[in-house]
Amino acid sequence: MISRGYGAQHDQVTEVDADTDHRVAGDEPLLIMQRIGVPVVVGRRRVAAGQQLLRAHPDVDIVISDDGLQHYALARTLEIQISDSRGHGNGWLLPAGPLREPASRHSDFFVMNAAVASQSNATSNATPIVSPNAPAKATSNLSATADTYRMSLHAEFAERLAKPSQRLPLSAISNGQRIIAAAGIGHPQRFFDMLIKHGIALTDTLALPDHFDYRHNPFLTVSADMILITEKDAVKCARINALADDARLWVVPVTAAIAEPLVDNIVETLRGRSTA
Repeated sequence: MISRGYGAQHDQVTEVDADTDHRVAGDEPLLIMQRIGVPVVVGRRRVAAGQQLLRAHPDVDIVISDDGLQHYALARTLEIQISDSRGHGNGWLLPAGPLREPASRHSDFFVMNAAVASQSNATSNATPIVSPNAPAKATSNLSATADTYRMSLHAEFAERLAKPSQRLPLSAISNGQRIIAAAGIGHPQRFFDMLIKHGIALTDTLALPDHFDYRHNPFLTVSADMILITEKDAVKCARINALADDARLWVVPVTAAIAEPLVDNIVETLRGRSTA
């Protein structure tokens, strides 16, 4: 995996390991490395990041560039566009709209990240489908250029940040407590909605900026029995003693349910290709 490492405070090409500070790697690459254990290299120049990854790991067969459609200097075998239920906004490019690339550009696959699902229905929507929330213009363009699929996210439990082996099913979280949900991600409300769908009565929510710097502890004045946070936030909180030792903090991991036909098509497209 190669990534820009958004939120990182320097531009040098760096391989991420267990000891890498999130201020060097960015929170998302650090989470990816911890979660799936593949080589991850970050850097402002994606080509340089990819070259360093292949030098360090010549046995790698597939390199995934996170958020890299607009890096035209980077060779590619296939492209995957991912969007969420917010669709493409007004359809305009930055700075007039939310898009880095036109929705109509050619890609091999388009994936709609649907609303967060519970464990029981996480795979019910994981079939090829054009999202009903996608703008009509974007949908017509995409259907002509890419196979379209849906994915969803689901969660089952929370684990205490200070002691990850201590887990609690979301269904077992007592609503008699004062429960706060906090998220420093791109779309915090999606995290809050997921918890509510699991029957958790949130006392309050705290929407923080994406890639929030937790050295500025936002929980000092928060009165709560339990504070639920995302994995992306947890990789930063775990490096800060005051937060790592805060027994109120519980992390809610999520898992993606992806359409099997999408996986099959990706594998078939990559079959016989080389990173050379």
